[in-house]
Amino acid sequence: MPTVLKLDASGDLAIEDNKFVVIEKSDAIRQRIQTRLRSFTNEWFLARTEGVPYLAEILVHSPNFAGIDALLGQAILDTPGVLVINDLTLTFDRNSRRTTVTFEARLEGDDENTRFALALPP
Repeated sequence: MPTVLKLDASGDLAIEDNKFVVIEKSDAIRQRIQTRLRSFTNEWFLARTEGVPYLAEILVHSPNFAGIDALLGQAILDTPGVLVINDLTLTFDRNSRRTTVTFEARLEGDDENTRFALALPP
């Protein structure tokens, strides 16, 4: 598995003792899931097909919620190291206008499922 540099809470590279922090195994997989779900398709000119099609499929006038579940589920499953996902749920808070995706995933190297609750981009 390639080297994964840790990101801090703001999405910047984490630095400790003037060195980049490297993460491995399930921590790296967790971060890859978070990064994938926070990336928009066409966001980066060197990888136009990477990311989730938020502008085309999700942030539209009448979104297809079953389709959104399928899109996000596939994005999670396409993450290297994710073996299985269960109980994927989308929750929309009208007051804050934020959507949270909650799911359980079995990750390589873990004996039990890991529960995730990730805020999607606004």
